[in-house]
Amino acid sequence: MKNKLLATMLLTVAANSAMAQANSQANPFEGPSIGVSVSSVGGTTDVSGPLSGNAGQQSVVPTIDAGYAFGISKDVALGLTGTYDLADTKGGSVGSANLVGKKHYSINFKPGYVLGTSTMIYGLIGYNRMSGTMNYNGYTGTSNLNGIGYGLGIEVLLDKNVYVKLEGQQIKYSSSTLNGETYKPSATIATLGLGYKF
Repeated sequence: MKNKLLATMLLTVAANSAMAQANSQANPFEGPSIGVSVSSVGGTTDVSGPLSGNAGQQSVVPTIDAGYAFGISKDVALGLTGTYDLADTKGGSVGSANLVGKKHYSINFKPGYVLGTSTMIYGLIGYNRMSGTMNYNGYTGTSNLNGIGYGLGIEVLLDKNVYVKLEGQQIKYSSSTLNGETYKPSATIATLGLGYKF
C-alpha cells in the first residue's frame, strides 16, 4: 500500500514538473490573433506621360487584421497575418491627375524573436494588392496594383491575451498606364494597433 501511495505521489510530482516545464517553455505569442489598428500612410505616386512628376499625400487609414503565430521555440515565432484597410489611401496629384488606392489588403510573413516574456520584435514581408483609381482630365480608370511590402515591428503583451503593436513598413507597387499616363505608387506606413491573442 505504501509503495502504491509513494508511486502515485512520484507520478503526480513528475507530471506537475513536466507541465510546469512545458509552460515555461511555451512561446507567449503562439496562437491565433485578431486586431485593429490605425496607420499614417504616406502615399507617393511617380507619374510619367503628358504629365510627369512625383505626387505625395498623407492619409489616416484604419485597418483590421487576423493571423496565427507558430511557436518554433520559446524565443522564436513564425507568423502569418492578413490585413484589410477600411479607408482609401491617397496617392497625391500631379496637375489634373490624381491617384486613390482602394480595397487594399495584404498577406504577410512575420518572423519574430521574443524578448523576455512579453515583448516580441519582428520583421514583415508581404504581398499587397489594391485597386488604383486614376482621375485625369475628366477620365477615370481603375487598375489592380500588386506590391511587395517589408518592415519591422514590435508587440508588447499587456496581459496574456491583449497586446499593443507598433510597425513601420514600406510598400512598392507595380506600375499601370491609363489614358496615356503611367503611374507607379508606393507607400510608407507607420502603424499603431491593439490586438487580442487567443
